Amino acid sequence: MSNQIVPLSSLSIGGKGTYGIAASAVPFSSDKYTYLRITDINDDGTLNLSDLKSVDDPDADKYILRPNDIVFARTGASTGRNYFYDGNDGIFVYAGFLIKFSIDPNKVNPQYIKYFCLSQKYRDWIHSFNTGSTRGNINERTLAQMPVDLPSREQQDLLVNVLSKLDEKIKLNNQINRNLEEQAQAIFKNWFIDFEPFSGEMPNGWREISLKECCSSITDGVHNTVVDDSNGDFYLLSCKNIKGGILSIGTDERRINKDTFDKLRKRTKLAKGDILLSSVGTVGEMLLLNHSPDNFEFQRSVAIIRANLDIVSPHFLYNSLISQKDAIVNAAHGAVQQCIFLSDIGDFKIILPTHEYMERYTDLVVPYFNEITKNQDESQYLTAIRDAMLPKLMSGEISVV
Repeated sequence: MSNQIVPLSSLSIGGKGTYGIAASAVPFSSDKYTYLRITDINDDGTLNLSDLKSVDDPDADKYILRPNDIVFARTGASTGRNYFYDGNDGIFVYAGFLIKFSIDPNKVNPQYIKYFCLSQKYRDWIHSFNTGSTRGNINERTLAQMPVDLPSREQQDLLVNVLSKLDEKIKLNNQINRNLEEQAQAIFKNWFIDFEPFSGEMPNGWREISLKECCSSITDGVHNTVVDDSNGDFYLLSCKNIKGGILSIGTDERRINKDTFDKLRKRTKLAKGDILLSSVGTVGEMLLLNHSPDNFEFQRSVAIIRANLDIVSPHFLYNSLISQKDAIVNAAHGAVQQCIFLSDIGDFKIILPTHEYMERYTDLVVPYFNEITKNQDESQYLTAIRDAMLPKLMSGEISVV
């Protein structure tokens, strides 16, 4: 039996979507509602928890997400980005640039809609609104008419049962990694910001040093025009692939072939220990490469910071920069699109301890980052399995029978 094609509105309570609250974000507070904005949603439908904000508005409680709600970004380069709310991530108030649809569990397995929105069919529909290099905006009426490829309820349930198990493991890995990073940062703050082991004062022999003094290079990614190859085995990534210390590679990334990749590697050649810093748009997102990548390069929206190993360890430098993320964000320029220059990055200062304490800290946190890398690699593997199984489960190629 072939799948039905039905509009999203027919699967939603009330048959239409609602726009979020038009309110300003305020600093995060556990006493206020958490504000869900486009920037808090990753391209793969997961949450970016690195820069949460709150909302303080008398009408905020009218925009609280309920289980089985899904929100869609409606404007800009993020149009079509979405997040399905199952009730397990806390309480959220959704912002005005998001449109919410409440999925009716009597008409569809609600989580099936989440997975449909990861499919190539959904991405193709979203891309149909693009004109040249511009991502088209989508309003509530258009989203309500989104064609959903709907298999039988039995097949929907199978798809959700199989893929949700993979996502649960990916989510657990991300939670473990956030905890490990927080531990590394807590030790860093205790030793090198609060100086707790030293009676609250910076020890003699420690000094302030700029990044350009302790780095062997501070450069950025690919500048030259690159020809995409949809069948290529290599990726050309951008700042959007770095969120909350995690490298996120989805199914909709720019692909290139080996010849192009090899040419790009002659200039950048990312290496183990490099620190990647988002320098355009979402300035301040960072990632420490804990192994040498062999299948991706980055565009110029990412700065590549390489420690001089005779002076500073990559792990120490990474946590030095994480501790100054707010200052990095505040140093960004531009009214339309924020950016930070390489020269600005080079001028940032860090505290340089003696070699003894540099070594002690590095030895302490390296096992944390090795575990983080292992979990990230496993998550990327599970994501690839999920994305490969999704179209087969949707079409019934993998079925209950």
